[in-house]
Amino acid sequence: MEYQSEAELEKQLLSQLKDVGYSVIAIKDEKSLIDNFRKQLYLHNQSKMESKPFSDKEFERVLLWIEGKSVFQSAKFIKR
Repeated sequence: MEYQSEAELEKQLLSQLKDVGYSVIAIKDEKSLIDNFRKQLYLHNQSKMESKPFSDKEFERVLLWIEGKSVFQSAKFIKR
């Protein structure tokens, strides 16, 4: 088995993700991270939401619900 640096592995992973339709985004700060989370959460639940995006209050409740929970617990809540 040939040695592969972490940087090369990451480069290949990003290339594969782009090939299947993912795009690279810039996360500059916490606000842009939260904005992207809101967008992705909506996109993955759009059919259940009748094409209406989260209101500010609804999204705030989601953030409060997952705050302080493990990734696993948060994912379980979000996938309901």
